[in-house]
Amino acid sequence: MDTRKVLSLFLTLVLFFILYSTLPTSSSSSHSQLVRNICKETINYTKCIETLEADPRTKSPKNLNAFAEDSIRLAMENANESLHFIEHMVKNKTSGISRSTRAVLKQCVKSYKAVVASFKSALEELSEDAMTANYDVKVAVDFINDCGNEMSSKQIRVPSMPERNEQVRLFSSIGDVITTKLIIEFSFLSGS
Repeated sequence: MDTRKVLSLFLTLVLFFILYSTLPTSSSSSHSQLVRNICKETINYTKCIETLEADPRTKSPKNLNAFAEDSIRLAMENANESLHFIEHMVKNKTSGISRSTRAVLKQCVKSYKAVVASFKSALEELSEDAMTANYDVKVAVDFINDCGNEMSSKQIRVPSMPERNEQVRLFSSIGDVITTKLIIEFSFLSGS
């Protein structure tokens, strides 16, 4: 072979390799089948995919049990971050918020503390009793609704609070779907 043919063959192979290596494979697809299946049953498919894909723990779950643990842990971390954010607004005397807004935010602090406790309880119950864990993730919505209802009834508007409350609702929905699947899986395996 002459040098031009060898060079041409080499460049073709390099080009082929570059193109082939950039194509998505089934294992590196943008989201796993398990994540898609769970998100299809939640209150907001798009937000669910965005939320779970943003964290490496929940992006490509190994199995349903690990996915449940990781997503509930992520829910608890998210709610805890919102709790600290609200507590900071309440404690910060120079934030310029009114006394009535501060009073409502204090109610939201109580709500978020209950949400964090609910997610924590769900995480602890997960390996022992998926049905109790399911209840714990679902009841988080009740607590967050207390915060939202208090804000609405007092006509208090705080930027980012509706989004934070909606994120809790989404995590509750994700947890509900996953723990329901665990309950069904356990029932099937135990023959109940």
